[in-house]
Amino acid sequence: MSAVFYKGAMGAFVDSVEDSVPVRFRYNGREFDFSRTGNDEWSCSRGGLEIKIIRRCDEKHDALIYRTEIKNISGSIVTGFDLTPIFIRMNTVVNGRPRVRTMEGCRHYDSTCPTRAFHLRDYTFMTHDHSRAVEIGGNCSREWSPVMQFAVSGVTKSGFFVLPEWSASWTLKAGHEFDTFSGEPGNPFVVQGTMATLVDSVQPGETVVMPNVHLVFFDEKEWDEADNRLRRYLTDISARLNGRIHYPVSYDHWFGIYGRFDVNYLMEQAKRAAELGCEYFCLDAMWYKPCGDGLSTGNWDTPDPNKFPNGKADIKRLAHYVRSLGMGFGIWHLLQLCYEGSTAREKYPEAFDDILLALDREEGFNYALDTISSYVEDYGITWTRFESFAHDGLKYNRNYDRLINTLRKKYPDLYIEICSGGGQRLDINSILRTDGNWLSDHTSSPEGCRMAQTGALRFWPAHFLNMAVTAFKGRASQTATLYEGISRMPGVLSFNGAISEWTDEETALMKQCVDVYKATRHLKDQPVFFPLGQPQSVDDWESVVVGDGSGEAQLLFVFRLEGKDCTSFTAPGSGEWEKLIESDMTELSQNGDCITVKMPQYCGAIWIRKH
Repeated sequence: MSAVFYKGAMGAFVDSVEDSVPVRFRYNGREFDFSRTGNDEWSCSRGGLEIKIIRRCDEKHDALIYRTEIKNISGSIVTGFDLTPIFIRMNTVVNGRPRVRTMEGCRHYDSTCPTRAFHLRDYTFMTHDHSRAVEIGGNCSREWSPVMQFAVSGVTKSGFFVLPEWSASWTLKAGHEFDTFSGEPGNPFVVQGTMATLVDSVQPGETVVMPNVHLVFFDEKEWDEADNRLRRYLTDISARLNGRIHYPVSYDHWFGIYGRFDVNYLMEQAKRAAELGCEYFCLDAMWYKPCGDGLSTGNWDTPDPNKFPNGKADIKRLAHYVRSLGMGFGIWHLLQLCYEGSTAREKYPEAFDDILLALDREEGFNYALDTISSYVEDYGITWTRFESFAHDGLKYNRNYDRLINTLRKKYPDLYIEICSGGGQRLDINSILRTDGNWLSDHTSSPEGCRMAQTGALRFWPAHFLNMAVTAFKGRASQTATLYEGISRMPGVLSFNGAISEWTDEETALMKQCVDVYKATRHLKDQPVFFPLGQPQSVDDWESVVVGDGSGEAQLLFVFRLEGKDCTSFTAPGSGEWEKLIESDMTELSQNGDCITVKMPQYCGAIWIRKH
């Protein structure tokens, strides 16, 4: 490579990478170059600002992590500058075409099949003439996953992933730097991006530290192998609870029961959750006293007297019962929204801007920390579903990160699962700081759940892909099937709703899923392969292979909706597959490297191959 910022085998397909850092700085419309000032530092001084780019290399993963620091070295406020924190300019050669792959986000309120949630998009730039850029963005992972994969494909696929360490609004864009007419020479290809830090001025003496950006490089023959580079990196840098990654089995009352509960009804669910083998029991929304609005949020220190007539004593009784059954107790909260008339607004007026928690102020930070701390200390929670909507601004997000980091240090046994209005918070910033992620509120469809999990699994680690089997109050038996359970097992398996309505036979069926899940969850950190690709219609089968054959064992997931009654594919590794669980009668045969599976419609099965 011609530039110090880029490494790996991508040089086989890149003629030259301009000797610059992956940041663009403009002042009064003019772009300025950076000079190297150290082994891992570059700087540029213009208009009273000193801009520094500081990087570090992760040799194990072929990754670069860099950040931008903006310091005002003048005696007055500086404005009129434009910083693009992701700006990677490359000259691609003629024997390889630029390719860009993106992944859609949670796509909340979209329950199509095949799901558009976490659907891969693959774009090849056939020419630089009149070539429109690929542009994605939005609010965290609502519309699009905050990751872009660039490659120059030829004999191998060589390139990098780019991920902003940011949990709010962002953009990523890839394309040729400027439009050209037919026959004109090619021009540089640029991958660029922004984060809604809202930094447009710097005070005298102030230093603004921008969020990190991660570049993960690869040079592989197949997309699955390239994608595994990213997943391995994200898995290895993930936050650890007591030194390890967890794949818990949890229960949450919300979907299926919603707000129709009281303390005694929840104790019935807890008893059944323990019989299933759940490890956490979470008290979700509407446990607090309503304050007159649709969401009713804000009375975070006052249980709903209609559900908990003895107030906090009833929640403590529920928590004690949950722990006596061998489960951890958890509480959902959305501290970010506190409506008029709530106790939070009355007691802590300086912590809010209207209904929104002012997390960018110390009053807001201290209120959030004190409230969650009270749940740990009053109720003994070891789980929290930490819901918060993505909010722009650097100081706000720095304090959001600081809040999570402080909780982890203060309560090392507290499992933190993130959420943002039903999923929508899947990003590298969250993976670095939290333990898990509620993937989507679309829990009613087994097909939608497993397609969301297997779609996201192409880039993201499995332990961040929690989906639930939902037992709807009054018709719970409809979901007490092996197909429902297997369809949540490519990621993290959980349960929601009126599970106490399941019969002993139905409970035994679902416990089969839990037992298989617990026996195999430690295998999910391995490489993942998708022999049949991502489903494009209900006629397409799907297969997922977890493990390349070099580990303790491999897992094989196969799903059929409609279409033909058998399919064939190859998978890495060798040996005989042993069936673990199936939702209907399935058949698997092997002929050398070829695997053939036959199964009925709307069926799923899991096999294991031990080594």
